[in-house]
Amino acid sequence: MKSIVYYTRNKVNQKLGDHCRKQILKANLPIVSVSSEPIEFGKNFVLNIGGGYLEYFKKILKGLEESTANIIFFCEDDTLYHPSHFNFIPPEENVYYYDINVWRIRAEDGFALHYDAKQMNMLCGYRDFLINYYKKAVEKIKTGVSARVMGFEPGSHHRKERVDDFKSEYYKAELPSLDIRHDNNLTANRWKKEQFRSQRNCTNWIESKLSEIKGWEGLQL
Repeated sequence: MKSIVYYTRNKVNQKLGDHCRKQILKANLPIVSVSSEPIEFGKNFVLNIGGGYLEYFKKILKGLEESTANIIFFCEDDTLYHPSHFNFIPPEENVYYYDINVWRIRAEDGFALHYDAKQMNMLCGYRDFLINYYKKAVEKIKTGVSARVMGFEPGSHHRKERVDDFKSEYYKAELPSLDIRHDNNLTANRWKKEQFRSQRNCTNWIESKLSEIKGWEGLQL
């Protein structure tokens, strides 16, 4: 059984947030939502401990613990997920899976950018495996480990601050999802190759515009 864990700080503008939630509903999957303020979206839980990365990780853990499905897709409040994103079935239980068929869309002008990257908002895996990771991640942050140094994407690096040694893999959905980049994203926006410390982090770089992204013709943000 598949399910969605949706987490939000309730800071995305209402129009974009409503649009993203309506798009998620097209997956026709059970939803557990964890928010800073009450919302009517799936089975909702409220967690507000002052913001920051600890709250961010605890929201994800709460959503995982409250779900009853064995396969979980992460969903964030400013990403438009194509229904094909949810067709994937992870072949292994102890691997983190990322859909890398995603475009970053600059909300102000519709500039579109793709490069291969494993992003947390595109993560999928087995519930018990993910719970084990996020329990450890929450404890590390509580002890003072920087979330940025520890990393946001499980299995995506080999730094000593990593949570575990399990690997990650990627898949490509039939059609892309859209990561909407605006002035209130939790992570930094990078629109030029030189903004990356390593060019290995921006392979298969493609620039386009929203109106030309397959599967999203006619979309207005």
